[in-house]
Amino acid sequence: MKNLEIVVKKKLFSLDFDREKPVALAFSGGLDSTVLLNILLQIVDNKKLRAIYVCHNLRPKEELAKEILLIKKTCQIMRVRLTLVYIREGAIAEYAKQARCGIEAAARRFRYHALARTAQRWNISTIITAHHADDQIETFLMRLLRGGNLGALAGISPSRAIDKTSGVRVVRPLLQIERRELYNYAEKKGLEWSEDSTNEETIFLRNKIRHSLIPYLDSEFPSWKCSVIGYAPQIRNTQAFLHTCAEKHMHAMQKEYRGRPVLDLNLFKKREAVIRLEILKNFLQNFIYKHHIGYHALQNLDRAISDGALKAEAGGYEFDLTGGFLQFKGRARFSSAPSTRGISFLLDSYREDQYFLKVQAPGKYECGAFKLVVAYDSSNTNIPGLAHIVIDESEKIASVKIPISFPFVFRNKKEGDIIYTEAGIKGIDAIIKKSKIPEGTRHLVPLLEDKYGIAAVLISTFVKGSTLNAVCRNPSLGENGEIVYILLLMKGDHIINV
Repeated sequence: MKNLEIVVKKKLFSLDFDREKPVALAFSGGLDSTVLLNILLQIVDNKKLRAIYVCHNLRPKEELAKEILLIKKTCQIMRVRLTLVYIREGAIAEYAKQARCGIEAAARRFRYHALARTAQRWNISTIITAHHADDQIETFLMRLLRGGNLGALAGISPSRAIDKTSGVRVVRPLLQIERRELYNYAEKKGLEWSEDSTNEETIFLRNKIRHSLIPYLDSEFPSWKCSVIGYAPQIRNTQAFLHTCAEKHMHAMQKEYRGRPVLDLNLFKKREAVIRLEILKNFLQNFIYKHHIGYHALQNLDRAISDGALKAEAGGYEFDLTGGFLQFKGRARFSSAPSTRGISFLLDSYREDQYFLKVQAPGKYECGAFKLVVAYDSSNTNIPGLAHIVIDESEKIASVKIPISFPFVFRNKKEGDIIYTEAGIKGIDAIIKKSKIPEGTRHLVPLLEDKYGIAAVLISTFVKGSTLNAVCRNPSLGENGEIVYILLLMKGDHIINV
């Protein structure tokens, strides 16, 4: 058991892991993440560790309820803080239909977006996942069978940025450890874990590979896994070198035409075919699609450029090739490509977390990602059921004593909002930026507003340990209002006081 803990610890530190900083574990309650949680507690202070469970709402409710109970119990025993994230029932199926992808792929997109948003919320920059060697093998075989570009065969990366904007990265320290080793560790430690019933359903390609193809290869070619695993880092290193070369050449070719980025095709044609395809992929991802670009679409576009065509269509989009430049024109008029390639349905769905609540009187309210308590005195004794509220001091809260008029509005900030403070008029966008709140969550920062204007900006729910609790307006502007105590907590978390 000690050997496994030492291997994981060494791997984490080789990936520039800083155990002094807060970290999150993607915790499903299954064997892999339960073992990893146990090992992490030998490396990281439990006060710096947060488990994040994402409920996709794809399995039977009874099974999910049992799993969540077990997850809460495990975190309570191990004295680890836990955040539960619930995805709206039906949202993943809707996305899969619009994006024309499988349920598994859609669930993965939602899961990683939820993990990134939750990490940002708690000022966490590293998420650890429990992907292991068996996952790596299955991913390699899946991508080999599906076909596509060579980079896909690099498999699961040990460390990568979760996206381009959040500043959150994913670290995977178990990729060289087989599942049987994790199982032996869990058995010896007496750990309890849940089993996902969908893992047995062979309608999914991964499960077909796991239950049919891999057992056959194991029986006929006993050493095949070692051979396959060896390819992944070789391909990953080759792709990293190719990407660096392509980026260097792309910067030399990139121009601006009518305020939009274009590629100089005379310089482009001088490069080798493999470099050209990588340049096209990088250019289109950075400035046009912001999505995965199919290998065949890149080939079609490169072929049109090489043939001297004046225009081209690739991946359902039109390109103008006149004037010696590659210019993006927009969606092809009669394209059958999925409309979601041009927009991010997933990100749009998450922008629906805008919120607005009208508060008529003191009481306890829920709105958006928050719980709001409004009282005439700080003890909450005048509101039934609030006298014994327990607050974990490590959690993000904001509290403010302020004169305000009923009814008032609790809402998220909007672009252009201002507040009249004792120091003068302040732009709320500037206040939030100065507070170093992550860009992806700035639109969620809560405000209090009554008939006299914005009364307060509640900062500390988004910046842990901030010395600035709230920015309030000049008291004289609300002097006709009633003095109230307002307590704001994040909701949607199962908080275990340890």
